Order: sequence, then C-alpha cells, then structure tokens
Amino acid sequence: MSVQDHPYALLADKQEAIDSRNATLEALSINEILHMIGQFLDRHSLTICLRVNKEWHPIFIPLVWSEVKICLKTACFGHASTVLEKYAPFIRKLVLLMEGGNFEVKESDQERQPVFCPNLVELFHPDEAYEDDLEEPLSDLIHRHRSSLKVLESFCYGGVTGVGDVIYQCQKLEVLHTGEVNDKRKVSLEKWLDRYESFWSRLRNLSLSLRWEFDQRPTPSTIHQLKDRAETRLEKLELQIDECTAGSLYIMNMLIAKSPHLVKLLYHIDSMSLKLPSPMSLLAEGAQDPTAQFLPRLQCLQLMIGDFDNADFQKLLTSTVCLVELQVHSSSFDATSWKILKDDIPRYRNTLRSLDLRLCRKVTGSMVHNILCTILTLREFSADYIAEFDLVEKEQPWVCLGLKSLRLGIVIVELPSLRQPEQVFLDRFSKLEALEYLDARTIFVGEYFSFPRRYFRLDLLHGMDTLKTLRQLKFLGLDSSRWGLAEIQWVSTYWPKLETCSGIEVPVPESENCNG
Repeated sequence: MSVQDHPYALLADKQEAIDSRNATLEALSINEILHMIGQFLDRHSLTICLRVNKEWHPIFIPLVWSEVKICLKTACFGHASTVLEKYAPFIRKLVLLMEGGNFEVKESDQERQPVFCPNLVELFHPDEAYEDDLEEPLSDLIHRHRSSLKVLESFCYGGVTGVGDVIYQCQKLEVLHTGEVNDKRKVSLEKWLDRYESFWSRLRNLSLSLRWEFDQRPTPSTIHQLKDRAETRLEKLELQIDECTAGSLYIMNMLIAKSPHLVKLLYHIDSMSLKLPSPMSLLAEGAQDPTAQFLPRLQCLQLMIGDFDNADFQKLLTSTVCLVELQVHSSSFDATSWKILKDDIPRYRNTLRSLDLRLCRKVTGSMVHNILCTILTLREFSADYIAEFDLVEKEQPWVCLGLKSLRLGIVIVELPSLRQPEQVFLDRFSKLEALEYLDARTIFVGEYFSFPRRYFRLDLLHGMDTLKTLRQLKFLGLDSSRWGLAEIQWVSTYWPKLETCSGIEVPVPESENCNG
C-alpha cells in the first residue's frame, strides 16, 4: 500500500471526512491507538494522522519521546537539536551510542549546554560506546541526573569495583549493571565495604563483574563483621568473576548471605585458586547455618561455577524451597546430581519449571530421557553435549506435556534394529502440543565421529507431517534441511504462528534471482 492509498491520507484530502473521523476517534482506547500507530508505513503517513486529530498529541508525545537513542558525544558535549531541548522533560530512558541515534553531533554544539532530562530514570551505555576521552564527560552526564536516575546499565567504569564515585551520588538508584572492565588493578576491600551500607545494600537489582585483584585478604575482624552487616534489598543478583580471590569471594558470599529477598541469583566464576573454598561449598555452608534463613524466596538459580561436590549441591537445593528455575553449567553435574533432584528432593518433580543443563558434559541421553519422563511441571529444558540417547526406553512416555521450549544437543549411537531413529524423536515431539521453541540444530543421528555426519533432518520426506500437532510453534532450529514450496505451504497451514527458522535452506525463485 502506498502512502497515498493509506486510509488516513485519504481522510486528509477531505475536511468533512476529517471532522467525521475526529468524532469517532474520541472513543478509541490507548491500546487501539497504539495498534494503529504500528500499522503506519512511514513518518509521513503518521504526520498526516496527527494532523487529523490534534487531541492525540498529549498521548503521542510522551510515548514517542519516552526513549531516545543519542550519539554519546552529543549527549556529553551538547544538544544537536533544539527539538531535544523542547521535549527533554518527556525523556525517561537515554541510550548512548558511539554514532548514529536520533541526533548527530555538530561542531556548533560543542559550546552548547549538555543534555539534561529532568525526569530521566534509565541510562543505558553499552561497552561498544566507550572511548577513553569520554570518561569524564560521561561522569558529568550521570552527575547531572543523579537526582532522578533509578536504572544504570554501563560497562566501562574504573575505580572501586568498576564504577566511578559519581555512581554513589545517585541516591534513587535501584538497578545497576556494570562490568567488562579490561584492566587489572588493586582494589581496596575495606573501601568497598565502606560503601556497603550506604550504597550496595540498598540496590534491588545488581549485576556486578569483579575483575580485580583485591589488595588484601579479609581479616578475621572483617569476616566476623559479616553477621553485623545490614540486609540488602536485592531481588536479583548477578555476580561474575574471572579469577576468584579471597577478597572477591568474600564479597560475593556476603552479598548472597545478606540478601533474604533474593528471587534470582546468577553466579558465574571462570577460574579460581584450588586453595580457596569452592563457591558451592560456601553456598552449602550458608544453607546449613541454623541462625539464618538462607535464600528463603529464591526462585531462579543459575550456577556457572566450575566443579562442585554433590553433597554441597544437595544441601543447597534442600534449602531453596521456592526454586522453580535451575541452570547448571558444570562438568560436575552427573547421574548423582540428577538423582538428588529426582529422588532425594522429590518436590522438584512437581515444582521445577525450567532446567538448563547446557555445558554439562556428563549428562547422558538416558538421563535426558528420564528427566522428560519425570518432571511434570517442566516448561523449558536445554541440554548439550549428550553422549548418546537411549532409544531402548522409547516406550516410556514424556510427561512434560506443557513444555514450551526444548533445546537438545544429542549424539545418537545408532542401534541396528532402528532403521529410522529420527522417527522416535518425531513421535516424542508431536506429543508436546504446547511447544513454542524447538532447537534441534545439534542433534546428530548415528555415530558422532562418522563422516559425513548425519544431522537430524525435517521435511515432508523425513517425517515433517508427524509434527502437524505443534500449532503453537514460533521458532524452529535445524541443520542440513532444505525446504521447497510444498514445505512452505505446509508450514502456513499447520504452523500458523511460526516466526523464525534457523538452519533451513529455502530456494529463491528464479524470478527473484534473475540479477544474481
């Protein structure tokens, strides 16, 4: 449809139609108006509509200007447009870019006043939008908005724990994401602790990357003070560390132990000294402390912490009575770990909604099959690097019929009695009628080391018709599959909600490829 054919453009040609439309629009809800906005082809047709009814302006302007993407230099050194000055009070989120955005910097802007948005709540500053010479102007930008900022996502600050002193002046700050500091520097543990009560403990959402060597080990006095520290307000905590030291491990342990309101915990350690206690053992120790209620509200736990002992794993999971999402990336997760979930803490059979075992290299096909046959409430499941899938137990049904997301990476040791092992999976998948996300890109059929590798394929000649029951499917990931017109027509009939495909080759018609 051309702009001239747009219904609002036609209305703009006749004043009578405009007046008639005005009377009708007064009865529309905001959601209906927003839906109409999404159907505009370009800014010109939107402008025509705005001219139809000026009473829409009080609704549109705050929505259009609530989030602005702006060049970092423009935001730091001055406005690029008087329009930005005019609508600055409506801006609640500012996204800083190295270049581009809604406004470009001009030489004439260098002498103008820098950006100030009195109602700014969120500031997002990606790591690719960082240059050394902009650190001071960026700090000034944060300083100007210290009275209103509640959300700060930035990845380039130096100083104590990666954030500049200016961050501590944001008294309304509730969400802080900081990390990706490339340098190695000595950081004072005591100085960090001095900020605990006044800053760190009052955040609600913290994503913290500790990539520094603390200048000291925690003293016995410092360790003793842990119990006297104030409780945090944290509901979500993400901790990441490259090389774990005694100081950083102490901070991580303290934040977890003092966060009774924590709902989501992401714990990521790349490497650590063998002389230090493992993070899992510290978590288990906290769970066994009779004087403290450890993580009583925790619902989501993500552990990427290297090796662990299953006894500690059991202590931790026994204490987290509200847990519904579990992600473990560790080569220590094995059959014993699964037995703890299934038999030793049987409540997880009826409460666990999401289980992610990617990078768990000891997970076997039989274990995966057993999981899908055991946990009734499972809605999301992921597993990679599965050594083999036990097709002998194919008669046992999968019970997680409400599963919405399934990601499998499987190497099948093909059994001579099964000519088409793919059909076993197709029959399983077909029962999962609520499935919205299916990633089968890394399923190998046959020996993993055979050449060429035979990937799981899906087309009308390879069992595709079996999956006509998956009418809720939105994403499909495959490998080495080729679809033609027949498959495309089949998808439009049986998978009406499919939005994204990956790893599927669709031939381009010659009429569309005549120019190469």
